[in-house]
Amino acid sequence: MPKQAHYERPAKSSTGPVTSVQSNVVKRFQAARARIQPRMLAAARHFTGLVTRAKQRPPKVPWDYNVKGFGALHTDNTRDFSIEIDDPEKPEKITVSFYRHGSADLSALPTSSQAYAELMSSLPGYGLKFTGSTAGNISKIAVKPYVPVEFRLVADIPGAAIRIFLRNVEDLGVFHYAFNPEDVDVKFMAAIDALLLHQPGDFYRIADKALGDGPTEL
Repeated sequence: MPKQAHYERPAKSSTGPVTSVQSNVVKRFQAARARIQPRMLAAARHFTGLVTRAKQRPPKVPWDYNVKGFGALHTDNTRDFSIEIDDPEKPEKITVSFYRHGSADLSALPTSSQAYAELMSSLPGYGLKFTGSTAGNISKIAVKPYVPVEFRLVADIPGAAIRIFLRNVEDLGVFHYAFNPEDVDVKFMAAIDALLLHQPGDFYRIADKALGDGPTEL
């Protein structure tokens, strides 16, 4: 699992008072927390509500995942919405997850073919399940869509930013963004809702405000 962003508070000097440099670092962390924590708390409440509603009425929205040169995996339902919050009172990591699924899709490929080898090399990391079958004397593979979806919001105190991690949300892939805390507002969270539920939304317009790509791990 990706690691949560964290920081270490500067230790007090054992030989004397806290230096001005240490004091300034602590003040910056405190200022960053003051900007970030209210936004994270609001997000925790918002996405808890989203997951509660999704569990009551799971969305049945068709979604095609395009797999490099092999066609589309067609999904027609979502299941197992859940949310994890590291600290309900002072959240620094919020994770919403679920999976999309459908019947077997894509043309069956001979297991001895180069196309099969290429397809297998593209699947790791996305959690796609596949099943084997036999046609005549040729063993073939059929890909069954089971696509785990994840959205993660992480407080980056040292960077004075809020980072988001998206896996398999829009298409097969992983994305990271970093935002100023002030940009993680009501409109931002509504855009994430739309993105997760495959509805028209303004996420990509909002993503233009991103400070940049996030780290390779969150």
